[in-house]
Amino acid sequence: MKVSPSTVRRLIEEQSLPAQQLWKGAPWTIKAVDLEHPDVKRAAHARRFRRPSSGDADQKRTSTLRG
Repeated sequence: MKVSPSTVRRLIEEQSLPAQQLWKGAPWTIKAVDLEHPDVKRAAHARRFRRPSSGDADQKRTSTLRG
């Protein structure tokens, strides 16, 4: 999928990637077949190519004034 571990966790949290955890804090178990599902690939691709926040407070303020 070529995404970071934090992206995988986000995909699990938003239920785009099926996964199981035996108990809180245990590693997630993800089936290989689920990684090949078109919906999972689409969600991973969308997350991978999102534009990150610039961190520029002036840019954020300007965008809220316009919109």
